[in-house]
Amino acid sequence: PALSIASGEGVEVTITYAPAQAGADLDELRVVSNDPTTPNLTIPIRANGAAPCLQLTPSSLDFGAGLLVPSRDEPTPNTRPVVVESCGGTNLKISRVEFEGEAFGFQPAPEPASEELLIELPAASSDAPFPSTTLNVAFWPTQEMNYGGRMKLFTNTSAEPIEVDLFGRGVENACPI
Repeated sequence: PALSIASGEGVEVTITYAPAQAGADLDELRVVSNDPTTPNLTIPIRANGAAPCLQLTPSSLDFGAGLLVPSRDEPTPNTRPVVVESCGGTNLKISRVEFEGEAFGFQPAPEPASEELLIELPAASSDAPFPSTTLNVAFWPTQEMNYGGRMKLFTNTSAEPIEVDLFGRGVENACPI
């Protein structure tokens, strides 16, 4: 639509973006005016339509000195939260999580969202905080040594799993006298 704008004034323009499918989109906004300096102005517009997005906090976990436990079969006091946020335009889906390193896992295990999905979070919206959930990652050191591993999240954001590095050091439970 045509607009008349007085010299030295401005106008705010709202552009609505409603993609039909996921993926990158490129378009432009063209402004045609009677301005002798810039009679034609082209503004590129880039967007990523309806793509899921995953944000993890923190992006790696260091348990520091973790108290030794007798076995993996018993509860551990060594836990850390990882916040999973959905920051994209469609639902975030996590089908499974795998751990590399036998000293790491969930405590407690998350309740599956469905038979096919471990976690499903709704799409983000511009007028609310990102939808999120917290995973409680645990560390079961059974020996005094350094441990390393990875948590791999299989999601609809990438063909490859999202990896979180895990670190910890087992320390003796007894207090020195």
